[in-house]
Amino acid sequence: MKDMQSLGIKIHNLGVGEPNIELEYQIKKSAHKSIDNNKNSYPPVPGFKELRDEASKWMNRSYKTDFKTENTIVVPGGKFGVFLSLGALINHGDEVVIISPYWVSYPQIAEFFGAKVRILKTNEKNGWKIAPKDIQKICTQKTKAIIINNACNPTGTLYDKRELKEILSKIPKHMWIISDEVYSGLTYDGKKYTSCGEFKEYKKRLLIIQSCSKNFGMIGLRVGFVFGPKNIIKILAKLQSQSATCASSVSQCMALEAVKNAGIYQRKMRDEMQKRRDFFVTGLEEIFSRLKMPSSALYLFLPLKYFDQKGKNDILFCKQMLQKYKIAMLPGTAFGCKGFVRIAFCETQKNLKASLKQLSLKYKPSIMRS
Repeated sequence: MKDMQSLGIKIHNLGVGEPNIELEYQIKKSAHKSIDNNKNSYPPVPGFKELRDEASKWMNRSYKTDFKTENTIVVPGGKFGVFLSLGALINHGDEVVIISPYWVSYPQIAEFFGAKVRILKTNEKNGWKIAPKDIQKICTQKTKAIIINNACNPTGTLYDKRELKEILSKIPKHMWIISDEVYSGLTYDGKKYTSCGEFKEYKKRLLIIQSCSKNFGMIGLRVGFVFGPKNIIKILAKLQSQSATCASSVSQCMALEAVKNAGIYQRKMRDEMQKRRDFFVTGLEEIFSRLKMPSSALYLFLPLKYFDQKGKNDILFCKQMLQKYKIAMLPGTAFGCKGFVRIAFCETQKNLKASLKQLSLKYKPSIMRS
């Protein structure tokens, strides 16, 4: 895709989960202020104390958690938070349970640290949700951790409090729980988000990953958080010290403004993304057929049969859509689920409309003439 864009070819980007939204003025202003005040020295490895204070308060007031500053580390993006967490917990030969469809980086990070990945499959028929009884079936004494992605990339699946409570109760007590909650602010239709951190009985073996990217639109500014037991946070700090060192000082100042006023900024982000979801899904239904609205995140995860491509190769389908129609989608194979494609609806409404028109060229040319 990037090669085509470098040649000046217009690509309709439904692939990357990057909210195309202007950063809030006050967040941008905080960056200017930090630069004007020459705040360009190395921050403390775990992050500025004021940011850690405010980040833990944000989690506590938003999601009924019970974190303190000492339970919080600032990291350069949620992805690096997952990397550090597995690096701290996993020894060579340990097992990690990953739920499929999964975010593409989970298996590779686990394998990087020498873990054996055990895939717990879900399916479209059951709304891509775990059957709690299957957790105990797949875990062994060698299984060190499970990664729960709620809300889920790529499916948009959202677990409610009752479902999450049952899932957690089935995880063996010798295992760590890594809860990736970076899409917690993007839940739609009035649905309430429940964090794993709300269940205090698991706090001694729970790490929560959060991010400013999807919550506040700070995509390339790379600020995330890990919340967890004090002793593990100290280990994460040691690993970060000898790898990335720290998150950017300017980005941390911007994140401080964001988490202080998270209620306002998250609501605006959520409302805008829900409008884009509704617009895009309505447009797809005019071309194809009705589909279920995702409850959260930024994606539709659709079977190839939705595009009259039953039995086709999802990788080949995405290549053909890009080459012939200049539409970028991601194959489900990358997420551990063949025969599906992930489509992001996080572009502007103008760009989404253009993408829908481009889809119409292939599937319903008559729409182009109307």
